[in-house]
Amino acid sequence: MAVSKIEAPLRLIWMGLLTGILLLYGFKPGDDPEPPEWSVKQGWVYKDGEKFLALGLWGIPGYEAKLSQVDTDSANIARFKQMAELFNLIYCQFGREQSYMAESVLMTGWDFFQWRMVKRFVGDSLYTPDKDGSGHIDYREMRFVKDNIETYYKDYIGNQIVEPVLQRFAPFNFIWFLMDEPNTGFQNWAWHPAIVFKYAQEVRRRSPGKVILLDLFGSLKGDRFNYELIHAKTFSRLPEHLPSGIHPEQLEGDPEKLYTYNYAADGTSLYYFDATSNTWRPRPWPLFREKYYYNVFQTALLYHSSADVFSVNSYPDFFRYPEAAAIVVNAIKDACGQDKPVWLFFDGAAVAKPKHVSVTDYVKNVRCQIYLSMIHGATGVLIWSKKEASWTYFQLLMDVLREIKRYRFVFEGNTESSGILQEKVHFCIKTTDSEQRFLILANSDKSTTYYIRDVNGHPVNKRLEPLDVVVMQLGRNQ
Repeated sequence: MAVSKIEAPLRLIWMGLLTGILLLYGFKPGDDPEPPEWSVKQGWVYKDGEKFLALGLWGIPGYEAKLSQVDTDSANIARFKQMAELFNLIYCQFGREQSYMAESVLMTGWDFFQWRMVKRFVGDSLYTPDKDGSGHIDYREMRFVKDNIETYYKDYIGNQIVEPVLQRFAPFNFIWFLMDEPNTGFQNWAWHPAIVFKYAQEVRRRSPGKVILLDLFGSLKGDRFNYELIHAKTFSRLPEHLPSGIHPEQLEGDPEKLYTYNYAADGTSLYYFDATSNTWRPRPWPLFREKYYYNVFQTALLYHSSADVFSVNSYPDFFRYPEAAAIVVNAIKDACGQDKPVWLFFDGAAVAKPKHVSVTDYVKNVRCQIYLSMIHGATGVLIWSKKEASWTYFQLLMDVLREIKRYRFVFEGNTESSGILQEKVHFCIKTTDSEQRFLILANSDKSTTYYIRDVNGHPVNKRLEPLDVVVMQLGRNQ
């Protein structure tokens, strides 16, 4: 389109004014705008424009998090700083933040939300719950919160939960650990997706640009939330009184006799009750894998709008079936999109280690779990531990984390191909920024040795013992 003689000078004047304004605020022609502190894309969290391979820690063996007091214990401070050198993300409860944490990126939010929300509806003058006899908060109270989340609780969440966290952690660099296992919620009753979503909305509105992490489950045997969803399809209301424990029998059809309410998403349990030993046992792997996948998929789908990053912790299941760590990543990405970042929690306190298994063998199993998750697209590793955890075990696990940190440039590369070889050997080929190509292999089998000669036309010639992991560079022309 032609520009008139009058329009041309006006355009030059406006361009000059715009240039002057940009120069006034420090922007020079040719400068790239500063990247946001946090962003999420293509399965990764980015910090200051660079991929953030999360190495996170919840709980430090031997470290006491001080509540509402200044920590002057030099040994305690030294233990925290020792961990901060390895981990780039550390969980901190509300009220336990210390000045020496200023160099770390913290995770926070969940404990304060739970405490404030429970305090709110337990003392709620608008609703006096009819207890189920156990003295615990029950599902009816959670339903009341869900039904009133857009009105009665909306401002409360923003003003009394989100704002205090923002004020308290203003001096620190942090992300939101939004919720821990919402599907079991509080006293084993689920935080409904509508409640969690409203919380996430208030976080996004009041602290835009912060990353939100949501830990979906603990044990994946099943949960009360699935029970409620399944029951609602059949019955017009939930029974007035629900049992407080799991019974070996499941009597279907009568809402007053649904004793087994630890349901998977398809209405069954991932575990079955063995009357001979009086214990719950997992189903064989082919059936377990199918139900496990669907359970994670369905739950991630329901909570998908409430977080930027998802996690799961399921230590006994991961130990029993290491391949489950890969299944979790696949299920979350299939439910929420391949660009959804996944950071799984792994056992940092050996709570799922059977007595007959050595510490060394258990660490080998956990190492395999970690690599399996990352082969399938996880971009972070989170370790759950506690003050009382074995320091001997924890140090061995830290060697694994140092290895992951050493291979950071490999994990941050682009995935060229991935898949499964000979049923149990998982692989991916990565291309780094410097055009180097690496192969990562993990044998998820606990008892079988595999001989890998070739991967997608690349000669390999590797022997993988049970639970072995291999990281090797491929030739540039292979």
